[in-house]
Amino acid sequence: MLSEDSSEDSLQRIAEVIKRHLKIVQITEEEQVRLDQHCHLKDSMPPDWHYETGDTFARLDVAGIEFSFIHTQQGDKHA
Repeated sequence: MLSEDSSEDSLQRIAEVIKRHLKIVQITEEEQVRLDQHCHLKDSMPPDWHYETGDTFARLDVAGIEFSFIHTQQGDKHA
């Protein structure tokens, strides 16, 4: 996004995307292997995922990893 436009508006949109998608989920080593090696999603999202409309937890959903929030924010999918 930044390489396309470095205006203040663009920086604000980038901050909003980060705020929306930055979540920390603790997973087991077995789940990590499933995510990284079996699903090939170690550092990427599923092919049809888009940062503006995609589900933050799409990688975990594809890998069948279930979790619950300790602290939820309004609008989170898996409360």
